[in-house]
Amino acid sequence: MATGRPQFTVTPIGVVHRPGMPDDARSERGAYFDPFAESIIEIFPEWETGLMRIEEFSHLVVVLFMDRTDPLTPDDRLVWRMENRDDLPAVGLFATRSPRRPNPIGLSYPK
Repeated sequence: MATGRPQFTVTPIGVVHRPGMPDDARSERGAYFDPFAESIIEIFPEWETGLMRIEEFSHLVVVLFMDRTDPLTPDDRLVWRMENRDDLPAVGLFATRSPRRPNPIGLSYPK
């Protein structure tokens, strides 16, 4: 990583569990999680009070760090064909839903 660039620290307030998948499972290169499969968000006890009355809101946005994938570096391939389909145009990494980004941060909008 280049020195002198801004850095930031993230404090997790919980962890996401995928039923039927071990908590230490890692995503293999080219394998992606099903975004429609059910997950369970466990909030750490010290943060629970901060969620008081959250169920009264119409929308919830969850920002997550996909720590079980190996992030890409500038030396990796950065242009892809969506789902390896030759009939679709090539696009840059950031135009895909791939978790293999330099900062594997995801967004989820749970019900």
